[in-house]
Amino acid sequence: MKNLLQLRPYLLRYRNNLVFGILCIIVTNVFAVLAPRYIGAAVDIMSADFSIEEVLGNIAVYVLFAALSGIFLYLVRQNIIVASRKIEYDLKNDYYNHLQSLSRSFYNDTGTGELISRGTNDLNAVRDFLGPGIMYSINTFFRLFFALAAMVLISPQLTLLALIPAPFLSYSVYRIGHSMQTKSKRIQESYADITNLVQENISGIRIVKAYTREHLETERFRKLNEEYYKRNLSLAKLQAMFF
Repeated sequence: MKNLLQLRPYLLRYRNNLVFGILCIIVTNVFAVLAPRYIGAAVDIMSADFSIEEVLGNIAVYVLFAALSGIFLYLVRQNIIVASRKIEYDLKNDYYNHLQSLSRSFYNDTGTGELISRGTNDLNAVRDFLGPGIMYSINTFFRLFFALAAMVLISPQLTLLALIPAPFLSYSVYRIGHSMQTKSKRIQESYADITNLVQENISGIRIVKAYTREHLETERFRKLNEEYYKRNLSLAKLQAMFF
């Protein structure tokens, strides 16, 4: 939480985009939840004597609401995702400026690959959290809220039955989410190791060739890449289970 509070100045800088994007999320979910009711109304009409005009009228409203939901979803992306890209841009500039102010002893103790990884992979992860992470989390919350409200209006008893698995699902999501966070951190560490090795070999290529260490360095690189691949594959399997 403390780390997230450090992003507060960047969030406030683009608060207009974020607030408008959240409002669009609410609107798009209202239309998304209301739209199926008109399909249900059309089906109910066709179960008895009906006129084609009534059916087409309900279908037209459904198409209109679905289209409006899509339009507002586009506005959500144009505001929240674009804001996350701008925040990423600002973070990278501030990160670079901060590197210029650090002492020589810091660079003696910190690998170049780790610094590169923090400025690329880690900041990309921050952008994913501030963009898709925020967008999908808020969207899921309001979609669930409006869907539950609609379900209660239709049948409170069936709604309660449908919610029986909810505690088990919530616990599963929590456990999987914690595992995904741990695996993501390990992937970032592997990426830093690979970047550091590549930087060292490129800058010291003359020494590598002078001591004929090409095969040894290639093997080190292969092992790091294999470990990076395995960690990414493990995360992908977990994400497939989650989604």
